[in-house]
Amino acid sequence: MPDTTRTPVFVLSPRTEPPPGVTHVTVDLQAFFAVLARVGNDPALLLLTIRALRVRMSMLLAVHELAWILRARPRQVISWLDRLSAARLVVYDLSSPLGRDAFLIEILEEPKLPDPPRDEFAAVAPRREHVLPTHWFLHALPQLGRTTFLVYLYLLRAEATELAVVHPSRLASDLRLSSERHGIRHLRRLRRHGFVKGGRTSHGLTVVDPPPPTRWQRLLLRLVTLGLWPRFLGELLLYLFLIFTLLVIVQFTTP
Repeated sequence: MPDTTRTPVFVLSPRTEPPPGVTHVTVDLQAFFAVLARVGNDPALLLLTIRALRVRMSMLLAVHELAWILRARPRQVISWLDRLSAARLVVYDLSSPLGRDAFLIEILEEPKLPDPPRDEFAAVAPRREHVLPTHWFLHALPQLGRTTFLVYLYLLRAEATELAVVHPSRLASDLRLSSERHGIRHLRRLRRHGFVKGGRTSHGLTVVDPPPPTRWQRLLLRLVTLGLWPRFLGELLLYLFLIFTLLVIVQFTTP
């Protein structure tokens, strides 16, 4: 990736359609980012995740399942659901007093954006709906994290449209990132994980389908599913390190 944060990124050739047999959800990403501007990054991504999971599953979704997919805590998921409910995008009913399970029903679709004004002197690129395989939300989203996955969707929206030039400042502004360099770090992360190609010697990026998870990544996803990674094992390693350090100090201070 280029080091300067002031260089625009050109999103090149579009992806191909998913092969037959892959479950998918059709999304108008321009409308999705309109929802994002309205309710915030995390609630908007939660709504899209719910839509994808409902294609694979039933309407009954567990909050703890949404939590590990989004790498969040159940109470965060509940707060995002409350925000979506206040925006009249979903209605939900907790089936457990502990907040582990919820029955989710979407009451509104993503808003349809009005057609751009006609100008005979300006060429307007047609709006394109994207077909997102639902397994992305079980593999790519937990692997990348919420913000990096949103950057990936942002690049998908840009491909083959009038928004094919992505400026880091606009990326940071639209996704409410702390700085332009923050956006550059997420672009580098996408390239490192194989979600985009190019960017070392040029400013052009090609968005590609997420690569299948490796054996190590599947193991990490399994640990995340069980709630053992990264918080539990990270704290365990920290405690073991502190105990080891304490034993070393005691050994060298004991006469």
